[in-house]
Amino acid sequence: MWTFLVRLGYVAITAATIIVGVTLGIIDGRRRRRFAYGRWVCVVVVGLTGPWPLFAYALGYGLGRLLPARHPPTHRPHPSVGAAQQGWIEAVHLHRRLVAGEPPPTVMAPGFIGPGPVHLDAPFTYSRFYGTTVTYGQSSTVAFGPPAVVVGAAVGDLIGNSIARARAASLAQW
Repeated sequence: MWTFLVRLGYVAITAATIIVGVTLGIIDGRRRRRFAYGRWVCVVVVGLTGPWPLFAYALGYGLGRLLPARHPPTHRPHPSVGAAQQGWIEAVHLHRRLVAGEPPPTVMAPGFIGPGPVHLDAPFTYSRFYGTTVTYGQSSTVAFGPPAVVVGAAVGDLIGNSIARARAASLAQW
């Protein structure tokens, strides 16, 4: 009975990894990414621990390359980019109005200090935010035990380091 359950579990895990491998391969192939999307360390770890998911990914990648290309959605700009653009447009309009000799525009401000109109009166300054230098620490793990534990620790360490690297890259560009 126990051997049947173990075999059933093995077949279920194998089927799940094959389905995930084919699905990810088709997605990457349709997006015309390079094979394994530059994740060669992960490919080696997966290939050593279970060759069927790697074979399934390669098969799905080949099928995805045969399908019509699917391009990822365009990059959405940071929310501050739209606000900065709108602020610049308003500053240009105000400059044109002041150069033409017109008074500054009035703003509706109910409940303000006085009953008269409120004028936009603020100093003109220019500022820009540049990307900063970001540092991040890489972790390294030494694991002892069965091969599954060692491989799991190595993969977890790789995932953690890639997340830290991506976070640092996103912080550095704004």
